[in-house]
Amino acid sequence: MKPSESMWESLSIASLNTYDLNGLDMNMRDAQLAVKQEIMCDFEEVNSLNTLAYRFEHFKIPNTSLDDYKDRYYSLSSDKGFLCGVRHYGGDKDLPFLMITPNFLIEVQFKVYELYKLVETDFAKFKPLQISYWTSKIIDADQIGNVYMVAKADYILETPPWGQEKAISFIDITDDKYYVWYLQLYQEEAKLRPELSKSVQANDIETMNESLKQNLLKYICIDNKKVGLIAAVNSNFLGHQGLYFNEIVLTKDYRNKGLAKAVQRLFIKDYTNKDDYIWGTINSENFSSLLTARSNARVAIRFECFTNI
Repeated sequence: MKPSESMWESLSIASLNTYDLNGLDMNMRDAQLAVKQEIMCDFEEVNSLNTLAYRFEHFKIPNTSLDDYKDRYYSLSSDKGFLCGVRHYGGDKDLPFLMITPNFLIEVQFKVYELYKLVETDFAKFKPLQISYWTSKIIDADQIGNVYMVAKADYILETPPWGQEKAISFIDITDDKYYVWYLQLYQEEAKLRPELSKSVQANDIETMNESLKQNLLKYICIDNKKVGLIAAVNSNFLGHQGLYFNEIVLTKDYRNKGLAKAVQRLFIKDYTNKDDYIWGTINSENFSSLLTARSNARVAIRFECFTNI
């Protein structure tokens, strides 16, 4: 079943309310229209024949068909319903979960269990482990996944510069030879923090090369010595001009020295406009990246919640 136009409207309004936009000086109608377009496009993309065929062949879940991978709309009443579809955490077929997008807010976990009972049979073949949904504040969920960290560039740059900024410079990356070194940095990180090896992983080369195309992929240098890499993309935030941080990674000798926050702030100063929304999604277990964002006045405005089944 496909949602009606009025239901798409209500789904987008409810989804917008999963962002805490207080203090962000945003055109709310533009934001809602952006959310609506995103939800509708995602629904069409997931349910396209190419995507269904790819997922069917990639995951090879026994006794499934292409239709089993479709996102579906479930009506609870004439004006209440939700979208639901199966996903796999990190693309791992052994980590299936259900993603739900309701046209109402979820504030307590027991509501999630009620919704699961309505879809349990339809997705039983996948044996999902969890249900995911978004909230504008932390609730008593079994797990918090990604966190949206956001602030406007002008607000960030009102804060005093960090002392280390004077020694930092950026060098353009012009080809994809960087990627092997980038993976090596992540392998070093995995040895130091093995607990994050599944939840915090290196970006694929396609994601990083999008930063390369936009000339927003740079080597980080300290006194002309290459010590890391930073990647961002120009990406609208809820229909407003923005910059999304894909990556900041440092060599092991320069980690845990408070350098990342100085790198991030200087990059914002050098490569953004004052009206840009600076944003990114950070795994809740990645405390160092969350601290870097908070140090530069970015705030947590949206939380990915997981409820165990």
